[in-house]
Amino acid sequence: MSTPSHPQVNRGTTVAAPRPLRLPVAVHNVRAVVQQPIILATLLGLLSLLVTMMALAQPWRTSIIVGSPFDRPYLREFYHAEYSEIHQSGFRWTQPVASVILQGLDQGTVVVLHVHGDYDGMPLGIDNGAGMQTVALRPGWQQVYLLPRVNAWNGNTFIRLNAPAQFVEGDPRARGVAVRQIDIRGNGAMPPLGQAVLLALSTALATLLMGRATHRTWMGALVGLSLALGVGAVLTLDEGYWRLTLTNYTGRLLVVLLLGGLVLLAAEWLLACLVQRGIIRLGPGARRGLAAAALLAFVMRFGAAAYPLNYNSDLPLILGRTWLVREGQLLSIFLPNPALTPVQWEMDVTIPRSPFYYIITTPVTLLPSRYGDELGMLAFSSVVDAVAVLLVGMLVLALGGNGRAAVYGGLLAAALPFGLRMMVSWGILPTLLAQCLSLLAVMVWLHLRPRLHKRWAQLVLGVCLAVAFIAYPTALVFLGTTGALLIALLALRRDLRPCQRYGRALVRLWWRLRCFMAGMFRPCSAVPCPNWRAHLQPSFLVPLPNPPVPVYCWHVPGAQCGAMSKIGIVGWCWRWQAAERCS
Repeated sequence: MSTPSHPQVNRGTTVAAPRPLRLPVAVHNVRAVVQQPIILATLLGLLSLLVTMMALAQPWRTSIIVGSPFDRPYLREFYHAEYSEIHQSGFRWTQPVASVILQGLDQGTVVVLHVHGDYDGMPLGIDNGAGMQTVALRPGWQQVYLLPRVNAWNGNTFIRLNAPAQFVEGDPRARGVAVRQIDIRGNGAMPPLGQAVLLALSTALATLLMGRATHRTWMGALVGLSLALGVGAVLTLDEGYWRLTLTNYTGRLLVVLLLGGLVLLAAEWLLACLVQRGIIRLGPGARRGLAAAALLAFVMRFGAAAYPLNYNSDLPLILGRTWLVREGQLLSIFLPNPALTPVQWEMDVTIPRSPFYYIITTPVTLLPSRYGDELGMLAFSSVVDAVAVLLVGMLVLALGGNGRAAVYGGLLAAALPFGLRMMVSWGILPTLLAQCLSLLAVMVWLHLRPRLHKRWAQLVLGVCLAVAFIAYPTALVFLGTTGALLIALLALRRDLRPCQRYGRALVRLWWRLRCFMAGMFRPCSAVPCPNWRAHLQPSFLVPLPNPPVPVYCWHVPGAQCGAMSKIGIVGWCWRWQAAERCS
């Protein structure tokens, strides 16, 4: 019977252990180079450039429904939206001279205009970059095919429409031609290189910002890769139907990220100075987190508000008052003026307007370009909200919280849905400034509280309170609610037992009020909200106003989310208070 043979090992000799598998030195060098932020951002920018060029080279088609809320970035000198009950479609009247501006087109793109002829032989002048040409329209809706000249770098095209002025009894407008739809069909030949370059720069800058804010290179790489692939998906989704929603935003996106980088650097410098002077106590990690929260607040607000398809209801009114201040008509702000009163008020009354906000924002009217004053106003208000986020974090520190609690408070203030709606949708910009100044006044009071017996401290606090009051009358509300909350938190730190008893009483009172309001709103839920079409102006195509569609108020999105968010915030604060009770 044979036995298995074993290797003969001499006594007194050692067997070397197997060497672990090691990567070559070149691989380690490549990894070290790629982890450099600048090189990583450059590589992801080149990837975005390649993906964008491949996506722009695909055939695509899209349509602009004139009269919808998403046609404003492409139309100039058009009247308000109207609705045709006969043809069951929306449309807009042009002025005698109007224009259509499209961005991100390629060479050979066909543009189809759906226009309405009022009589046989109605002349319509069209200039698509090759000179004015006249087209004779027949009665009714028809299509006019155009082959406009396109800028080879950015893909912009400008189409001018000239129509004879028409006047109808009861309508003081000088109307041109009715347009209801614009179809765009591209073949992908010679895509605009400028659009791809702007998106590549935005990808590289987003990678740098995320890596700098979090001090995590892999997070910056993840954001850059997601942005590069997301751009390609948007440009090719549904045969390029969403292409125009991105190509008219590329320049503004780069501006948002550039200003966001400045906000991040300024926030880091400000927090470092406050720590160095001993005003606040904050570790390096918490400083980075709070600065990242300020960056998040700025990018979310300015990025959404600067999007061309976003509608900011009060921004035109605020810009109108700012231009009045620039032209020396300061007294007009305090007089009743329907042009300066929000439409939703449905009245011509003198509303509280403080000239403070309009005076300090007058320099934005000096910015060049058509939308320079609008973007400047939105950027300024976004910076104000970013400063408010920093003040919220410092307020948490002043009340005894640690660095992590300050970062969480700043992130909560940055991502608060109500604050985003106030900035992006409603545009209550003077109120946001008053809110920030109120927080600043509270922080100054907390910092000067041990020295309030000195005259200079009283003077500084008085100036801060006066500026907050002058900014907007609602600063009284902000200071009152913030002061009540501050007193409650100070009492909570001193003695927990009475606060728990009062807290249970407040919860019971809140529940009874909710039950009462639910009983009150139950019959109100049957009241229909008016349809937007009922507010459109009639014309020769609208014999009767469109009846309102019953949209019940109780089913408005956000009514249930508001209650759930309140419950979640209260629960989170209670848990945080229980965790910090020992300190």
